[in-house]
Amino acid sequence: MSYDLVIIGGGAAGLFAASVSNQLDLVVLEKKDRVGLKLMVSGGGQCNLTHGGYMSHFMGQYGGHKRFVKPALTQFDNRQTIAYFKAIGIECFEREDGKVFPKCLDAKTVVKALSTSITKASKKKIHVETAVVEIIKKKDAFTVITDRGAFDTRHILIATGGKSYPALGSEGDGYRLAKSFGHEIVEPRPGLTGVVSGKISTLDWSGITLNDVELTHVASGQTKLQLGRSEIRSGSGKTYKGDLLFTHFGVSGPVILNNSRVFHKGDHLLVNLVGVTSQALEKSFLEVAGDKLLAYWLNQLKLGDKFKAALLKALQLSGQEKMATLSKLQRKDMLKWLTQYEIIIDELQGFKQAMVTVGGVSTQEVNPKTMASLLLDGVYFAGEVLDVDGDTGGYNLQWAFSSAYVAVKAIEKNVMQS
Repeated sequence: MSYDLVIIGGGAAGLFAASVSNQLDLVVLEKKDRVGLKLMVSGGGQCNLTHGGYMSHFMGQYGGHKRFVKPALTQFDNRQTIAYFKAIGIECFEREDGKVFPKCLDAKTVVKALSTSITKASKKKIHVETAVVEIIKKKDAFTVITDRGAFDTRHILIATGGKSYPALGSEGDGYRLAKSFGHEIVEPRPGLTGVVSGKISTLDWSGITLNDVELTHVASGQTKLQLGRSEIRSGSGKTYKGDLLFTHFGVSGPVILNNSRVFHKGDHLLVNLVGVTSQALEKSFLEVAGDKLLAYWLNQLKLGDKFKAALLKALQLSGQEKMATLSKLQRKDMLKWLTQYEIIIDELQGFKQAMVTVGGVSTQEVNPKTMASLLLDGVYFAGEVLDVDGDTGGYNLQWAFSSAYVAVKAIEKNVMQS
């Protein structure tokens, strides 16, 4: 049978594309035995569908891809996403942090609603356990060869996801297909992932969260000259703010996840554990210094007992020293420990733990208004297969929905005009 559209991949982008189509004869091809496997685990299984912020806020949540994502997000924004899910039976609510969830807090219900909206339409089909082997171009059409037969189509939408959570189907198949059409693939790396640090894993800090912490990222190439006993020169590195979580393997939390796209092995992360500058902290120390015990001053800081114990051990102090007896070098080392606690990145967690993929099909070769390939007519992309990755909080699913929507509407327009 010949279709207007073959959608490769039954994840968030693929399902949404099929669901919002009103006019196309289409089929969704999914290689796993069920569709929406990765969507089912999103938001801890509760499905953080989008974020409630203004679009002006949205644009800054995709690293350096603001210009590329803007047209799609503008055409189909978060309000339209919420309205669409309501139309197919999924009521949503917005949490205090802006994250938008279905009221049922059940990702499986979301997948079922999307699937039902597709299969109830006579023009739409879903085939599971159908892996795409190759795509053959035939003049103004394509033949999609699978392990369960061939599908002829005028348009192809590659919505296979990236490489994160490979057990759920994202194994980089879309990159192979895109390369067969001549597309460049920006090297895929794990994104929205934690930092592994042996230094942290040896400490009893797992489970401790620091809220709105200041974290400075210094690339490995800068560290030899700028780290050591002296503080980092003003302006070195880049500083981020957000919640940080200490784990059994290292560090995680939003400030780590959202910026992991720019972290690399060997880089240094400097964490301000007390929320004040080194200069302000030193001023506080000197104002109190005298016969007061060091432990007295430490108890005035917003610093957990486990941090205090680690500080004293690292500096070979007991806390019973009189503040005035500390040398200048001891004081400087202590202030640096508190305001620039150094974490060296041993590695990033891999694709098995990463929530999203950094890299993918180069956006330089895709029309941002339609998601159409600029190299081959009839080929479109949507979602994580593209070199677009968003911060945690619903931004990646919104990108999947927005890019899928504009791709389908562009294809519908082509079909109507032909």
